[in-house]
Amino acid sequence: LAMGLCRLGFVTIYLSDPLVSGFTVGAAFHVVGSQVKYLLGLDLPRYSGPLSLVYTIIAAFRNITQTNVAALITSLICIIVLLVGKEVNLRYKDKLRGIPIPMELFVLIIATLISYYADLNGKYGVRIVGTIPTGLPVPRPPDVSRLLYVLPDAIVLSIVSFAVSLTLAKLFAKKYGYSIDDNQEL
Repeated sequence: LAMGLCRLGFVTIYLSDPLVSGFTVGAAFHVVGSQVKYLLGLDLPRYSGPLSLVYTIIAAFRNITQTNVAALITSLICIIVLLVGKEVNLRYKDKLRGIPIPMELFVLIIATLISYYADLNGKYGVRIVGTIPTGLPVPRPPDVSRLLYVLPDAIVLSIVSFAVSLTLAKLFAKKYGYSIDDNQEL
């Protein structure tokens, strides 16, 4: 909010196209790296800070022999179905009248049903989300005593969040040929 009020959109002058592309690729690597332990069904520690992605990959390779085969097969099937669905959506987008088939939703529903009825958690140790509480928690004011503790991380997070949203906005602006107002993205 403070960045928007101070009109700090001018910082985007320093975000060149190669930087934006590199940032996008780096974000993709971090997303894949954060999902490796779930794709392989491994119980890995969570790393943070510099080189956390490297530490995660090293830990995955060290524990590769403990891979849960059922989780790996489930992951691969879901990925293949999603990739095939993407190709189907691209190939038949004119016939679909611009409304893609929601493959992610179908995969989620089917995988949930298969996991439940095949008891993948009980028989094969495939981790599941478990019980999801219903409703919303009661609103309450934030604990201001922790403000100084979280403020530095909040500032960094706001800058990174802005960079991510601006990266995506620039990517789509370049792809579809329109311009964006950097201050509006704040």
